[in-house]
Amino acid sequence: MKRVNGMFLALGASLCLASTSALAEGNRYDQPRLYHSEVSASEAFLLTKNGNANGKASKRAVLLDVRSIPEYASGHPEGALHVPYPRIHDTVDPTLSAEDKATLLVDAVTAAVPDKDTPILVMCKTGSRSIAASNLLAQAGYTHVRNIWEGFEGRTKTDTAGNELDLNNNGVVGDAGDLDGWKNAAGLPYSTKLHPKLIYKPFQYLYYQ
Repeated sequence: MKRVNGMFLALGASLCLASTSALAEGNRYDQPRLYHSEVSASEAFLLTKNGNANGKASKRAVLLDVRSIPEYASGHPEGALHVPYPRIHDTVDPTLSAEDKATLLVDAVTAAVPDKDTPILVMCKTGSRSIAASNLLAQAGYTHVRNIWEGFEGRTKTDTAGNELDLNNNGVVGDAGDLDGWKNAAGLPYSTKLHPKLIYKPFQYLYYQ
């Protein structure tokens, strides 16, 4: 896995050099951005179904879920490719280095999606882990990586002062009715069915425990 060290170090250098401009571009966690852009859960759903949000013909986007194996197994967008990151091998080998995890992510995606011009929409629980994964894929040469900023579960909505909102007006702040995300506010379809071609094959047995 040493071959990825140069790529990983280059990513770190690029993030440092690009941090000012990347932060200016923005994402919900104010992290540096090397990938193409942000996308909402609803638009991501349209892109995976129609080619793009306007229904025009184009390459159909691949939805990449980088949550842990238990998270993915408990519910995921139908058709989502799964490569857990950064918890990619933690269940089996908690000592795996960050560089090796980067290699495993990029290698798995490259094997599944060899065309680096294919749109890839990256999802985690709340849109944080997916930023790091998206940056790695962009650094590896993927030209149209977009981060699903709301994530699968989402985060509590806030007002301009940063106060959490009780969107469903039930007197409880922070329950599922107050979250954005694919599953909650967007109310998009998801499944617990596991497809052998979509799960992370090196540890496929972990999905069924």
